[in-house]
Parts: sequence; C-alpha cells; structure tokens
Amino acid sequence: MPLDRRAFLAAPFAAAVASAAEGKRPPRVLLRSSWQTVNIGDVAHTPGMLRLLAEHVPAAEVTLLPSKLEERETAMLRRNFPKLTVADTRAAVAAAFDRCDFFLHGSGPSLVGQKQLAAWVEKSGKPYGVLGITLGHIPDDTKRLLDGAKFVYLRDTLSVK
Repeated sequence: MPLDRRAFLAAPFAAAVASAAEGKRPPRVLLRSSWQTVNIGDVAHTPGMLRLLAEHVPAAEVTLLPSKLEERETAMLRRNFPKLTVADTRAAVAAAFDRCDFFLHGSGPSLVGQKQLAAWVEKSGKPYGVLGITLGHIPDDTKRLLDGAKFVYLRDTLSVK
C-alpha cells in the first residue's frame, strides 16, 4: 500500500501540538502568520493553517500573532474562525506567551517570524514547530532555532536540499 503523505505529515504535527498541554486541557496554540495582505497567496496562508489546525487538532484554542491584518482580512478570519483570538497589541502578545502552550510558525518565504520565535524560546521555554517555510542559506541562529523545534516542514524540495 502506498504511503499517504498527508497522513504521514499530519500525525506528528497533530501529536506535537496536542501534547503541549500535557492532556490537562485543550492545547493553546500561538500561530505566527499573516505576513502581509498585498496578494491573495499571502492572505490564504493564515486561513489555510487555521483549517489544518481545526482538522487535525480540533480542540486547540488558537491565538493569531499577525504581522499585518487589514480590516478585510480580519473580518474574513472572524467570520470563518469565530473562536480565534488575535494578539495585536504588545499586552496581548505578552499574555499569549504566558497562556499558550505551543508556538506554530506558519508558512512563509523564510523564517519570517524568527524574532518572535526566538523571544518565545527565551521567555517561555515551551515547544514550537515550523510548518511550510522556504529556506535558502541558514545562518547559525536560525539553525539553532530549527534544531530545537518539535518539527520543521519545508514547502519545497530546494529547501530540503
């Protein structure tokens, strides 16, 4: 029987996220995404990741840490994901760091949220993962972060090489 790539990828992703709360309650995920709103491809990353979480870790409580959301994108996310929390102020980000169990860096052309991920590691010591990024040259500080992740899924074969 051929290997189902989606099931192969989904199982460790879901397990890592779900286990972050240690079974005490639903896991709380801080999703770093929403890099920009200039094209539909960039806009689509966030709802796509939210759908993956809803499908594979349905009990997860998700807080979005966006780079940029316009009114149109915020309305779309609120309409389709009514339980989503958005950490869009300094105080909300600090509260999310305390409250959330797992940091998920969403798809992007690089480790776009590296600064926030490094802050998560330094301040919380909680687990994290990276899903769907492209990588070219990997500086030492980026490599250290990736080495500590529960998972790193790259979005293209050039990055894997």
